[in-house]
Amino acid sequence: MGEFQTYIMDKDKDLYTKMDIIRRLKNILQDKKDEFLFFDKSVVFKTEIARMFIDYMNIDVDRAYVLTACLLCNCKKVDNAQILGKVKSFAKEGADYLMNIGFEPRFCKMCEGVNRYSGLKNREPESDLLEVVDHFGGMLLDRPERAGFTPEEAIVQMERDNFKNIDNKYLSQFHSFVDKMQNIMIQPSFNGETISVEKTPFAVLKKNVFDDSKNLEDMIRRTKQFGKQIDSKMLKQELELDDQNLLITDKGLVKDIQYKDIENKNAIEINSSRSLFTKETVDRIIKINSSRDNLERGA
Repeated sequence: MGEFQTYIMDKDKDLYTKMDIIRRLKNILQDKKDEFLFFDKSVVFKTEIARMFIDYMNIDVDRAYVLTACLLCNCKKVDNAQILGKVKSFAKEGADYLMNIGFEPRFCKMCEGVNRYSGLKNREPESDLLEVVDHFGGMLLDRPERAGFTPEEAIVQMERDNFKNIDNKYLSQFHSFVDKMQNIMIQPSFNGETISVEKTPFAVLKKNVFDDSKNLEDMIRRTKQFGKQIDSKMLKQELELDDQNLLITDKGLVKDIQYKDIENKNAIEINSSRSLFTKETVDRIIKINSSRDNLERGA
């Protein structure tokens, strides 16, 4: 394991600290070595979606490992990738770059699997998580040629077209995650200013974190605030489901939540969500995207 991988993977560094480290590294490489490293607000946006997916759906992966990969898997992407033809090569170039600076082969292979253009054989399982988040996050964001999709439209598009002939092991769980998040309303605050109306988490993340942030540093700060607030909301929701299984520390803080019947907990989560995808939504997505190269939308 190389020096930078050891440093960035240090257990004392939380996700938002890692974001700021990579932001600073990007600036240093650009200023001192004239070396390009892609790391912008869209990467932070997608990584926070990955964090919520892993945490709130109890995805059995090495959390720190996968989220670090989410931060770095697009390191050789360029803003106008489709124009320059880089969309089919940036993931492999990024994996090679990470290998050269000391990241272990499995980590690099996972990052290469964020898309399938390199024809990588024997994909790492976690690559499917990077892939589904990359598509979904990219579709939510506005582009010069089109407005961002709603979460409902994005997941329908992914299931009906982007992943039509692709076996992604996390797609079904991700659909359930989107359902779950669309049934939650939060009223967060940023820098002491509270949002006047409640919104769904994805709406807050896109508008009040991504769009309203002044720059990358400000977005990382806002993402950290958002993360704490949505975590608090989710914790309260869990407690409402089973407040008798709460373990309290001597300081009155929540230490852990234990459920007597994990199968019953899962049933509660499933039954508490509702289908958000009407026939009209599905028909609209199919119609407006039938002529596009949809596999590249999430890149």
